[in-house]
Amino acid sequence: SLLVILALMVVCAEVALALIGLGDDEYIKVDPILGITHLENKWVDFRHEGFSRAKISSAGLRDVEHQVAKPAGIKRIAFIGDSKTQALQVNIEDTFARLVEDNLNGSGARRASAGAHAATASRQFETINFGMSNYGLVQYYVQFLLRVRQYSPDVTVVVYHIFDSSENLP
Repeated sequence: SLLVILALMVVCAEVALALIGLGDDEYIKVDPILGITHLENKWVDFRHEGFSRAKISSAGLRDVEHQVAKPAGIKRIAFIGDSKTQALQVNIEDTFARLVEDNLNGSGARRASAGAHAATASRQFETINFGMSNYGLVQYYVQFLLRVRQYSPDVTVVVYHIFDSSENLP
């Protein structure tokens, strides 16, 4: 009976911690090729260097949901980079990938929901954020070959800073 009581206490503690969001800062998993990637469909509370709460997409991107097949009449821009591109410090609608899309489409106004694209006839551009913390140039290239290309981007932008060079040594 003592074991049953202890098991119930552990279950109650787990439920309580889940309800307050403890553990929502765990958002990466081991990837055999890239080293690490995002956990798909995972809600993340980021509390370091800012705050954001958002869901990683079903494709494992720190972005809104995107169809793999490019919609007709849309020009796609893929962004590859490390933590600056990933932008966990801000809400998804405030990442530069989302802001670039808004500006290119002339919408200027923020999306009402981070998970929805503005459904306007004037929408001509779509940006996709493939950013991942601690990636280096080799991982960018492998990620492009394995993941980015399948989205058929018209342009791929590599966001790189000279101070990121240490990530390329290992």
